[in-house]
Amino acid sequence: MSELDDQLARLERVAAAQLHDVVGRDPIEALRTLPEVVEAAAGIWAALPESPQVTADSDPMDRLLQATRTIGQVLRTHGGAYDSATARDEGLLPLGEALTETEALDLTSSDPAVARGQLMHIVHLSAHAARVRVAGDLIGPATRGQDRPLLQRGLAEATSVDELSGSYLRQAHSRRTTHAAQEPQDPRDLGLMLARWDITAHRAIVTADHPATLIHLAAGQSLSYQALQPLLRAIQPSGVDAQSEQLISRLEQAGRAWTDLGAFWQDLQGAPRSSPVGDRALLEAFRDLRTGFRDVLMRPNGEPRSAEETVSRLDVRDTLESIHQMLVSTAGHARAVDDVTQRPERIPVNARAGQRALTTYLSQETYPDQFLNQDGSAVITPRDIMLDRPVPLPQALRAAAEQHSTEVVRASTAAFHASGLAPTVSAPPSPVRGMSRRPEHVDPSPAGISRTSPAR
Repeated sequence: MSELDDQLARLERVAAAQLHDVVGRDPIEALRTLPEVVEAAAGIWAALPESPQVTADSDPMDRLLQATRTIGQVLRTHGGAYDSATARDEGLLPLGEALTETEALDLTSSDPAVARGQLMHIVHLSAHAARVRVAGDLIGPATRGQDRPLLQRGLAEATSVDELSGSYLRQAHSRRTTHAAQEPQDPRDLGLMLARWDITAHRAIVTADHPATLIHLAAGQSLSYQALQPLLRAIQPSGVDAQSEQLISRLEQAGRAWTDLGAFWQDLQGAPRSSPVGDRALLEAFRDLRTGFRDVLMRPNGEPRSAEETVSRLDVRDTLESIHQMLVSTAGHARAVDDVTQRPERIPVNARAGQRALTTYLSQETYPDQFLNQDGSAVITPRDIMLDRPVPLPQALRAAAEQHSTEVVRASTAAFHASGLAPTVSAPPSPVRGMSRRPEHVDPSPAGISRTSPAR
């Protein structure tokens, strides 16, 4: 791996970290800094050797530069205070500076198609982080009236950058899988598949407004945790050691937590005829995730691949990098789901399903007040049930929803900690759901699989 490959891989991780650090950040600073990241990436892009997929007439980076120039025009239109050079986003600014410095490296030492994919991934992650910050500020109560037009225009342009870069990545992935249909899987395909799921899942959580979104999200996360277990066993050259077994155990527990979360919301979704599909992009990404893991772990006839077959289809070092990033991202997704659960008005439930859940969790004779609002009216009325319409999540079910989301946060964080790239939770998590919102004990000693072992 060349110095350029190492640097771009590191910057991909830096960009991915922006997705989980959006609370309390200034959206205008993010809008001001995003064009600098794109411009720096475009400098490397232009200096790379020519690639048959990129021509002067169809260069996607030119389209991204046009979109970010529009962001600059929007900022200038809304006053000099927003065009000041003194305030930049503290996460995106170092990323742009590092990309500018990267241009001084030897750009001929890497596969230009792979390098362009990494650059586009960095832009995609950065644009999505900016988009989430702006969207979150717009739906929050603290947005100043004079900022709203600016944020609305900025959100539209950040969305353009997000979707253009995502489209390039999907097309590049499609080209590789089309040309190598009968060949061993490209070493980067698993990473791209997980990256697409990460981005789509994060966007879906931010805009979640139906139980189906949480159901599909939980299915994808549970699938990932289940698939990582045989994958990790396959890439251990001398058998699974005690530390790796600890990680696999944590993966099993995290997978069960996500499965339980999905089952809880599935019970509240209602009959298929009355339930929309939810986030279609998330459902599509879930199907791709399932197909990708199946291609790695299963033969075309449905039999499991041997460990040797599985490893032959992967770049072990890149796979371990992708696994680590997936564990980081899923812990972030769990926290985002927990945030959604704290605002249950965002996720209405089906009236009939909600009534069934109430009677399952509670006895009307023992807890009659839980079936009534403060004014004495029914939480779910006969008319709600007759019309089979969505209603707010009943108060009596919110504690159960919070228990599920708390367990998902705890189990996902424990799995990440056990990866050996962060402190580990010293005691295995209990299978009983608790209300604690953070692991109680942290052991600074590393455990599990490291990013640099085994050797490639």
